[in-house]
Amino acid sequence: MNHLHWKVKMSRIVRAIAAIAILVPTIAATGQPKPNLSGTWTLDVAASNFAKEEPPAKKVVTIEHLEPKVTMTVVEEGPRGAMTGEAQYLTDKTPVMNSVLGNPMTTIATWEGTELVMTTTGTFGDNEITLVDRFALSGDGNTLTVRRHFEGKQRGGVQDQVLVHRKQ
Repeated sequence: MNHLHWKVKMSRIVRAIAAIAILVPTIAATGQPKPNLSGTWTLDVAASNFAKEEPPAKKVVTIEHLEPKVTMTVVEEGPRGAMTGEAQYLTDKTPVMNSVLGNPMTTIATWEGTELVMTTTGTFGDNEITLVDRFALSGDGNTLTVRRHFEGKQRGGVQDQVLVHRKQ
């Protein structure tokens, strides 16, 4: 290989490495596309695992997702009667306060890959609680699974639940 040919080849290699060096941080920063969780979701009680909790008779969650804002409206009928609530979140790690049955709760939401992770802390009555909810949308977009980790003194302390919702 002559010297000129070698220089041309090395120049191409250097340009390729430079292009990769520019693209890799961009891909890492953007990651995988974030799924849109918007829709009306009905809890599939039979497919869910409630740990130590009694399952509701019916639960419907309506989500309006306009990144970074997520609004959830929940209508539930269960052992504690009928309940309706609305909460708003921001997926950019901004702490947001919502009231749950009159109890102030603070949530920090962020994306981990294609999962929306919401960490909620607060006091429910006199019990300090922490909830970590991981929202994952199925590939076909018809199933929303929430893996919930709960820590607090009430209802047996630490619990891990899997809540499976079907799109209406």
